Amino acid sequence: MYDNTYNLDNIIKMTDRVCTGVNNKEKVAKLEVYKSEHIVNIYNRLKKRNFKLGKYNIFMITDPKVKIVMTVEIEDKIVNHLI
Repeated sequence: MYDNTYNLDNIIKMTDRVCTGVNNKEKVAKLEVYKSEHIVNIYNRLKKRNFKLGKYNIFMITDPKVKIVMTVEIEDKIVNHLI
């Protein structure tokens, strides 16, 4: 099952799926520029079994009500969707 997780085809599919759901289009545009490098990076980190999640970005939204939002980087979102 773990071998299917770091399959390149699965990583590419999840990258496309995650990018369509991300609201921050600037981050998606940056990922698209170096998409192949990000995919290879995810693949190598999963294959070596040394993938560690990055830090959360925490911020507050006050309109229409106060909410605290916690997000992770796009690469971490892709791995979360793979698993």
